Amino acid sequence: MSRLPVLLLITVFGSTMLAGTPAPVDNHVTVAQVEQILSAAHHQRDAKVAKLLAGLEMTQRVTSLRLARWQADFPGTQTREALLALADASAFLDLPAGDIPSIPMPDDATRRQILSRTIEYVKTTIHQLPNFSATRSTTHFDDAPVMVTENGGVFDLASGPGQVGPRVPIAITKTGPRLLHGISIVAIPVTYLNGLEVEDTVVGKSKGPHYQAMGLSTSGEFGPVLSTTVGDALRGKVVWRRWEQGARGPVAVLGYSVPQEISRYSVSLGVVGTDGKSQFPAYFGEIAVDPLNGSILRLTMESELHPPHQTFKSSIVVEYGPVTIGSRDYICPIKSEALSKLTNFGTDANGAVIETGYLTFLNDVSYTQYHVFRAEAHILP
Repeated sequence: MSRLPVLLLITVFGSTMLAGTPAPVDNHVTVAQVEQILSAAHHQRDAKVAKLLAGLEMTQRVTSLRLARWQADFPGTQTREALLALADASAFLDLPAGDIPSIPMPDDATRRQILSRTIEYVKTTIHQLPNFSATRSTTHFDDAPVMVTENGGVFDLASGPGQVGPRVPIAITKTGPRLLHGISIVAIPVTYLNGLEVEDTVVGKSKGPHYQAMGLSTSGEFGPVLSTTVGDALRGKVVWRRWEQGARGPVAVLGYSVPQEISRYSVSLGVVGTDGKSQFPAYFGEIAVDPLNGSILRLTMESELHPPHQTFKSSIVVEYGPVTIGSRDYICPIKSEALSKLTNFGTDANGAVIETGYLTFLNDVSYTQYHVFRAEAHILP
């Protein structure tokens, strides 16, 4: 029985708006409000635009197509990172009403046909993929508090032994705002060989500290995640959700839920550097498919962990698209996001344990540089 492995590793830690721009309420913004902010800030410096976006929280989902347009208009590194964090954190929200096409729900026969095509696609897609190599580039974000020193330096509370951080005595003067910020970028070669995904343990290139398995890490995006999720969903519950507008036409969105007793979705909980205990929690999500051929274009998974792990929240989204490998086009992962949250606890004045907020970990992953994998043989003289 195949099981989709997911690893959740927990590290234990002992704006001013431009004139004329409508101010968001409590920093919660719609897609339209962000569009207005960006329009008013179009000729501002990179750092200033990034500061405008810092601390905002979306109330609607930002699609990859819209994010690409935003980043094309703002090529500055800081703004692009701020937009990426903003959009990724919105991945599990509803789309703006204007982004949903006005297409009637298909009848029962058509819905069954779309689901049948999706099942057939999952049965065949893994076997159709050739042996190939690709690059998995991961940008790690978290919102751990940043302490500001009296000399103006910063100290990320997520830093610890073997990680990046000041190694000299410092005087803490204040705590900076809790904002999602990039902490590292890691690129790792991945090989898909005979139906199995093999990740190279050697870092190809990195920026910032190398956090191995930071937050919620995933694997199996090249096939196993599809067969596991669709197989579980068929034994659970599948419903029609809506139409969405895709890059090449309308996309059918199916909702699903999987109870714990039939789940093959493995989540391991533990402290970084230790082996965690696996759970197979209940989970739910959406499957966006091409209604004409059943190919899966977007998949979300949100787990429902039971006590005593209910304070962990984990969510995954994988986006698929056409990729040329060799001389043929295949549907492969192009982007994924892993979002995990850990509840913090403290004590009140009476010594009672209370929740004091949560830490957020976000991994943004892109898949590029697809190549046919060919083993080389040499004849020795």
